[in-house]
Amino acid sequence: MNEPGARRGASEAASDAGGAPFIEARLLPVLRETTLLPLWLVVAGHIIAFVVPTLLLAIRDRRFAAQAALLLLLFLSGSAVRLEIRQRGGVGLVSGLVLALWVASIIVALVAHHTGIF
Repeated sequence: MNEPGARRGASEAASDAGGAPFIEARLLPVLRETTLLPLWLVVAGHIIAFVVPTLLLAIRDRRFAAQAALLLLLFLSGSAVRLEIRQRGGVGLVSGLVLALWVASIIVALVAHHTGIF
């Protein structure tokens, strides 16, 4: 049943959901690949470029859609950290990256607000 396009069985889906550590098996090898560093820097820049206006519109301008988007981003960030803690037994690279992206986004948002860029 390993044909392309074949449906996965319930046991395979269950092993991906709780048994097989997604972070250890699939995500960390890609994050630790040094040749992909330029790609990860571009991805981080795009994430920050999305989060900064969302932060400013949600907090400064009190726009409902931005507040909803910010809550969704916080929920997804918390879910990623919870998943890593559950699978690895503690915080690690993914949690550090999530924290670093949030800190960088807050710093850039403060700079953008105080300089009048946004």
